[in-house]
Amino acid sequence: MHPELRELIEERIGATQEELRRGTGGEALYELMEERLGPPPGPNPTETRRVLSLDKAWHGIHYLLTGSAEPVGALPGQAVLGGAEIGEDFSGYGPARLFAADQVAALAEALADPAVEREAVE
Repeated sequence: MHPELRELIEERIGATQEELRRGTGGEALYELMEERLGPPPGPNPTETRRVLSLDKAWHGIHYLLTGSAEPVGALPGQAVLGGAEIGEDFSGYGPARLFAADQVAALAEALADPAVEREAVE
């Protein structure tokens, strides 16, 4: 990446690439996303819980977790494109997907590993 472009991105995000590699700086990125998306919708606009809707960014999240645009066997990639298909495709995005409880536990453990964030930025 061109150094000037990298500098502009880091400035706008509020965190350097090195900070993101170390697993820090994520809060600045979250705040930027929240700023762009606005307050979360809900019945109580004064509610303080933090919600982030990814809307249609799931494919980008998969790429960040796996380094691939296509489905892969790596456990972090299963969080986005994995699971057993159930039911019909009623939305145009494919059928809903289901994970067993032990699969959810394994995914949560894999995603909690700080290396996932470091590898995603490299």
